Amino acid sequence: MGFLLDLSWEELRGYLQSQGQAIYRAEQLWDWIYHKKTFTLERMGNIPKDLRMILTRDFPNPLPQQNQITFDPDGTEKFLWQMADGELVESVLLHTSTSHGQWTSACLSTQAGCPIGCGFCATGHSGFRRNLSSGEILSQILGMEQKSGERISRVLLMGMGEPLLNWPAVERAIEVLQHPKALALGSRRLTMSTIGPPPLEKFVQSGVKLEVSLSLHAPNDALRSRLIPLPGLLPIGKTIELLQYYSERAGKIVTFEYLLLGGVNDQPNHLKQLVALFGARSFLINLLPYNPVVGSSFQPTNKETIRWFSETLNDAGIKTMIRKPRGRFIEAACGQLRRKAIPDDGTENADERLHSAEKKV
Repeated sequence: MGFLLDLSWEELRGYLQSQGQAIYRAEQLWDWIYHKKTFTLERMGNIPKDLRMILTRDFPNPLPQQNQITFDPDGTEKFLWQMADGELVESVLLHTSTSHGQWTSACLSTQAGCPIGCGFCATGHSGFRRNLSSGEILSQILGMEQKSGERISRVLLMGMGEPLLNWPAVERAIEVLQHPKALALGSRRLTMSTIGPPPLEKFVQSGVKLEVSLSLHAPNDALRSRLIPLPGLLPIGKTIELLQYYSERAGKIVTFEYLLLGGVNDQPNHLKQLVALFGARSFLINLLPYNPVVGSSFQPTNKETIRWFSETLNDAGIKTMIRKPRGRFIEAACGQLRRKAIPDDGTENADERLHSAEKKV
């Protein structure tokens, strides 16, 4: 079977029953894994030896190994994990402190690399390898909690990859993250970032409830399709309609991320188009300063222009925030750490990467 963490609660109970084991062992196993952060079967004292032997036989794949960890003065920690087949995946631990309290967030990857190939993104430069399983997604938060000794209170599906191009595995991971016998994270503590590929329609109808962050990055379809080279990318108008419906139906917050790129999407006409696009809507826009990527020709927008965008949008009644960059000293933008370990081989273009990803969904 491969990986024990790939089993849902019901699948684990069914598996134990098929092996002639008591189903209450499922609760014991999940307590060791999700609460005590113990992943070695030999250390699970209340699991009988015969069951440990069965589990070792049927689930030989080990947990991902920590390949590297880097620390930023702002408290950001970046992890590089090596999966059982050698693939490298990044995740980030973020510590946030405000007047409303303190919390720790985990930014998780859903794919090894990314099939889209956005020019401003380090993950896109190093190509796409494969989708992650639900257990590989979950192993990142478990590994970070074990290494840090902290309880992670928020999960951001904002790491490497496009979650909706790996939706079956992502949906299974979300189910475990929210399960009361696992991590029991409420829907307000889960956020998924997406560019809005065609599976967005399926997600909106799925019944899954969490916060959604849409990577917009352009105020019109022509520019957006150049920045995000995904064949079949949903038009901005349809995307906003779907997310408006989802927000009202699920009662969840939807934010739009706008990465400001110098001379590309930060001109007066772009700002005017943004005001027209969101003027009558209640969404939140996050303006993102660009974290430069080695090998990319894109440059950050200057601070004055970012402030001008924010003030103009807020004056138009559009709630807008400037998001503070995190982890700049450790290159915490998605894919930068992995890219050092896996150089861009240039063998796949965007269409080929997308086709490869779709075959694995």
